[in-house]
Amino acid sequence: MLVDDDEATNFFHKLVIEDTKCAKEIVAFTNVDEAITFLKTPIDGEFLKPDIIFLDVNMPGLNGWDFLEAYNQLPESQKESVIVTMLTTSLHPQDQERAVNYFQTQLRHKPLTQDMLLDILKENFSYNEV
Repeated sequence: MLVDDDEATNFFHKLVIEDTKCAKEIVAFTNVDEAITFLKTPIDGEFLKPDIIFLDVNMPGLNGWDFLEAYNQLPESQKESVIVTMLTTSLHPQDQERAVNYFQTQLRHKPLTQDMLLDILKENFSYNEV
């Protein structure tokens, strides 16, 4: 799942994920409201649970921190084993601390690269490159 207000960034990140051949489906949203609505809307009685959420920190209106506040209100069963990685163009130490300590998320520098994605997959899943 991609959440970034910049469509070009979502498109680029989608290409990186597709090139890695690690996802069955990629959904992208350009605002927090749409992304949270997607997660709160059951399909065939089941809530969708992405394996990884790549989340932009700075967006107009609701931002990545607002997303995490709303995301943390979801049932634990919907969040368990989901990896949330915040992506930013600025790795401010205060943001790093907030991401890790308060939200238990990773904070990485944009753009998402294939090497970064592979590292995340290896760190969090039993993923071996094909």
